[in-house]
Amino acid sequence: MVRNRGLEGCLLPRAGCISPPEVLEVCLSGRHYQFRVLPFGLSLSPRVFTRVVAEALAPLQAQGVKVLPYLYDWLVSPFISRSPVGSNSNTGRSCLDPSQQVTYLGMVLDSVAMRAYLSPRCVDDIFHLLPIFRLGKMVPYIQFLRLLGGLKAASAVVPLGLLSLRPMQMWLNSLHLDAKWHRHRRVRVSQRCLHYLLMGVPRGAISSRRETVTADAGLSGWGAVWQGRTVQGPYSAQEGARHVNVLDLRAVQLALTHFLPQLGGKHVLVPSDNMPTVAQTAVPFR
Repeated sequence: MVRNRGLEGCLLPRAGCISPPEVLEVCLSGRHYQFRVLPFGLSLSPRVFTRVVAEALAPLQAQGVKVLPYLYDWLVSPFISRSPVGSNSNTGRSCLDPSQQVTYLGMVLDSVAMRAYLSPRCVDDIFHLLPIFRLGKMVPYIQFLRLLGGLKAASAVVPLGLLSLRPMQMWLNSLHLDAKWHRHRRVRVSQRCLHYLLMGVPRGAISSRRETVTADAGLSGWGAVWQGRTVQGPYSAQEGARHVNVLDLRAVQLALTHFLPQLGGKHVLVPSDNMPTVAQTAVPFR
């Protein structure tokens, strides 16, 4: 029997318990147990951890402490902070002295030269993996994922890096392999795979500038933002009754159609947390 103290009628007292009332407990064979880790598995733990960290940092950020968190890696700007951050830190992996050049998530951020570039370690990791991918060789699927992860990190600091990386991502997704169950399955390095690894940014894209269009949808309407310009509109009763995936796709279509005169010939990035929307918009929009 699993009970949560926050639920009415589900109180599970324990002698000498000093845990907060929200802690999940289990009663098994007359003994009481409490979880010391997140009992949700690996798939949900990062999301839950991120939300917990966001709530913990909210009071600090409200006081002017600028923190950029990513799981357990935090980047704190001491120049904007007005109060110290009190927490248990891993001194072996942390840099607690203010610096104008820091390494964060595989990137070197230089506030003097105003540049961001890959750390030497990330570069070495990518070049260490590349020789494995030879035409016709059978490579474990996990190695494809590792290389793709390194290239994804590099795309953040490479001009139009996402545009060059997308064909490789789509090819890998077409294999319909699961990262958990098929990680050790061997995949043949095809001519198409090598082409996507070696290809650069498509011709004509270098001269274009990447634009970001943010679109979102609700049950009653949609909205979008591009360079501070906003557009919004309602859904009809028939459209509002459709699935949320359809509404998100419709919002992206309406947003791009509205801004199309200004976006023609440019590389457009549409951030979205909706997977069907990401899959459908990963093609040229006309």
